[in-house]
Amino acid sequence: MLTKTKPNEKKIQKNSTTSSYWITTFGCQMNKADSERMAGTLEKMGYTRADNELNADLVLYNTCTIRDNAAFSSVNSSCF
Repeated sequence: MLTKTKPNEKKIQKNSTTSSYWITTFGCQMNKADSERMAGTLEKMGYTRADNELNADLVLYNTCTIRDNAAFSSVNSSCF
């Protein structure tokens, strides 16, 4: 199926060796909405959601710097 690209829309191609993603969201409802938008963009690029963080080729941490607890939690979870 062919799709038309909008005039201002850039066509994004993913690296063929990367196939899965995982997004961990900290913070407010806006962060959850942003994570859903990122997931949609990644899926349009051909990525699929991984079954867990350790199996993902791409891991994103989405946090809100306005809320200190969210920022602190994201830093702690990224320290393996």
